[in-house]
Amino acid sequence: MSLEAEVRAMASSAGIEPADLPIFGPSSEDGHPNVEFDGLQFHYVSKERNVEYKHMVLPSSEDAMYQIFEDAAFRAGVRYSRARSVPGRSDRRLIYERQAELLGLLRPEWKSRIEVVQAEKLKSQPFDDCEKERADFARDLRGKGKTAGEAWTLACKQFPLPLASGQVHLADRLKATDDLRSEVDDGDKEDGGALGAPES
Repeated sequence: MSLEAEVRAMASSAGIEPADLPIFGPSSEDGHPNVEFDGLQFHYVSKERNVEYKHMVLPSSEDAMYQIFEDAAFRAGVRYSRARSVPGRSDRRLIYERQAELLGLLRPEWKSRIEVVQAEKLKSQPFDDCEKERADFARDLRGKGKTAGEAWTLACKQFPLPLASGQVHLADRLKATDDLRSEVDDGDKEDGGALGAPES
């Protein structure tokens, strides 16, 4: 069975639509990924107007299949999230959950593999559950005369941006600085009191 035939059969079994799969053959030059085999290895490419945005060289059909389904399941997750979007919950949560679910239907080890990838991404790009509310709030403020910068600053105060791993909010950072300054000042006073008045 060819790679294309196997991929299409697996996609059908998991409910992944053909439109979510790559093109098997030359690129359509519209950004949609395509897969080609040069006789030795597979090439997974995204190209638009002769400009390559992604080119992965995959040594085996197993590697090619995983990459194909990682992206296909993500695209399926995006469509899934659009139909189930709710306020106060990042669409990426639904996308990631659906992506992992679909990969797990295909092969259990693929679900574990993508969950590691997702967790690593979330360290620097955490879920933003207030994204829609923040954007709507900023839009309303602009409509009331605030500049784009003022509106965004106020919106971020009302709906704080999520923090990447190791980051702290500016307000918390300033408070920590003030607390440290107070401790230093108190320490200076105690040292001064212990030393007493200077000799004449």
